[in-house]
Amino acid sequence: MEGFLFGASKIFYFFSLPNFLSTFLLGLVAQYRYKLERKSQNQKIMGKNQFVVKHPNGWAVKGAGNEKATRVTSTQKEAINVGKTIAKNQGTELTIQGMDGKFRQKDSYGKDNYPPKG
Repeated sequence: MEGFLFGASKIFYFFSLPNFLSTFLLGLVAQYRYKLERKSQNQKIMGKNQFVVKHPNGWAVKGAGNEKATRVTSTQKEAINVGKTIAKNQGTELTIQGMDGKFRQKDSYGKDNYPPKG
């Protein structure tokens, strides 16, 4: 009988609340750290979204947040081709400004977490 109680106390200790909670919390922390690490790796891989915008000398390709243009071209078509190339290489989006100053088109060249159905 004594051996049974000793074995039962070990089982009870294994499933005791403090032990269970500490194991559970360690698992949550490990999952959180893994997700943060993956997120930071994905952010390092992705570049800046590209914009084709009007420029005093024609059309410009600019990275998001950049003050200076990456490249200035004489035609919008050339700027779109340059912007597409950059966006494809970096896996980002290309947004194109129309003649009226409104953004008329947006194309994504990155990994799409929510691809369209069909």
